[in-house]
Amino acid sequence: TGHVPDATLPTPAGLDPETIARLALTLLGAFGTDVTTDSGATVAGRPAYELTLAPRDTRTLIKSIVIAVDAEAHIPLRLAVLTRDGGAPAFEVAFTELHLVRPDQAQFEFKPPLGTSVVEVDELDPSDLGAHKPGEQMPKTPWRGDESTARPPFALIGQGWTTVFAARLPEAFGAGTRDGDSPTPGLTELLPVVSGDWGSGRLLSTRVFTVLLTDDGRLLAGAVPAEVLYAAAEDPAARFGS
Repeated sequence: TGHVPDATLPTPAGLDPETIARLALTLLGAFGTDVTTDSGATVAGRPAYELTLAPRDTRTLIKSIVIAVDAEAHIPLRLAVLTRDGGAPAFEVAFTELHLVRPDQAQFEFKPPLGTSVVEVDELDPSDLGAHKPGEQMPKTPWRGDESTARPPFALIGQGWTTVFAARLPEAFGAGTRDGDSPTPGLTELLPVVSGDWGSGRLLSTRVFTVLLTDDGRLLAGAVPAEVLYAAAEDPAARFGS
């Protein structure tokens, strides 16, 4: 991870839009991103400027992320993800038509349906809504205090754009991708078999991300080519005691 000098961090009193923009660019640069702008774009018939975020690390599959911002209203009009294999954006969402008008004030007037009882907020008893009372024990949820559904171990390997997410899959989705014991054999059998010093498994490759499902029940994923996942699979942090 990059280090941002303390001198670049503004005080609360200095959080004006220009300062926030400068801080954002500093943070992006610290995490290995080149930022450029171009004012010649047009989106949905409106003039816009493009903000391009390009990773410096060429091992990532992402070539750049381009955000087009309305030159007058300063709202995002388009987001596109470009990959290193070239061609059309791997992902793009954009306005095709946009009209900026002020809603009529009547749109903000609350008109309850006929027969509805209205209670002012200062007259409302929180217990009527089933709110948690002070001192009352919170019910267990799958992510809070229930050992039978404990969250599987996970790790983040690498940094910045080439970070790899690694996790130990639940037992039901663990080993067995190779010998047909997988709970979803129809899906895993469509993926090519791969192997190396890290072990063996199945590989899913797309233009934007790659996923490795190992036969010993691990999942590794990132916006990186397969070779980076293989290296991460050998990292002690991704072994999870195996």
